[in-house]
Amino acid sequence: MRNLRILITTALVIALSSLGVSAASAADRVATNCTSASHAQTSAAPAAAAPVTVWLAGDSTMANPSSGRCPVGWGSQFDALFNSDVTVKNQAVGGRSIQTWLYEGNVSSTKGSDGECRLTSSTYSSRWQAMLNSTTGMKAGDYLFIQFGINDSSSTCPGTSARPGTNS
Repeated sequence: MRNLRILITTALVIALSSLGVSAASAADRVATNCTSASHAQTSAAPAAAAPVTVWLAGDSTMANPSSGRCPVGWGSQFDALFNSDVTVKNQAVGGRSIQTWLYEGNVSSTKGSDGECRLTSSTYSSRWQAMLNSTTGMKAGDYLFIQFGINDSSSTCPGTSARPGTNS
């Protein structure tokens, strides 16, 4: 499991790096610092990168530990991989399916013929509404990672994805 987390984290760092989220590469720094007596540099200094927020939405596989206890998801360590231009906002919650994460408080105890829990309202949870807020939530240039695993779910609604013996 630890190796899988390392692999996933490495893949995400590479993906974000290729999108320009991390600090400049060593090659970029060398190219910027190189000067030649025969070529005067006329280009302006590179513009400072705009602050970026990486938003995480998911279950316990990426969640911060609740009350300092396990389980601990990979998202709790994600911010340490970036410089100060990147903020990580981990909105993952253990024991949630995509449905209960999106519609927290609006999932009924009734299942439909498709086996899915029915919603009492299509109003999004406060956490998703806050992320969508045009003033304080996600903005152009931010990134959103969504991860929900399939765990031993409860046979009753609401359909959380908590495994027996885990802290949800």
